[in-house]
Amino acid sequence: MILLLGTEITYLIGALAGGLDTGEECRNAGQAYDLAYHHEHFREFERWYPLHEKCNAGYDLAPAWANPTLIVLPSLAALCLAYSVRLAVIPCRTKTSRHLIWRVCGSR
Repeated sequence: MILLLGTEITYLIGALAGGLDTGEECRNAGQAYDLAYHHEHFREFERWYPLHEKCNAGYDLAPAWANPTLIVLPSLAALCLAYSVRLAVIPCRTKTSRHLIWRVCGSR
């Protein structure tokens, strides 16, 4: 759950990198805001992934670490879920302690 929460926070940071006024945020970052570039590539900014909020062709307001993190955190969450399922299933398949098997799995 912590990994998924981290994913959500990372997505919000990346998606809201431009703030409400991208032009102003670009000026605050010391970059020129290229409106023609933004209009030409408007579909790129509407996608869910990868996150971009570019001022011009060479500068992106979205942090460079946001997109790789959006791959790593959900992948780790899926691995943790798979491992927890594995840990729950393994005692049911073990035949060393029948009492433990009966208590955990509910079968004889």
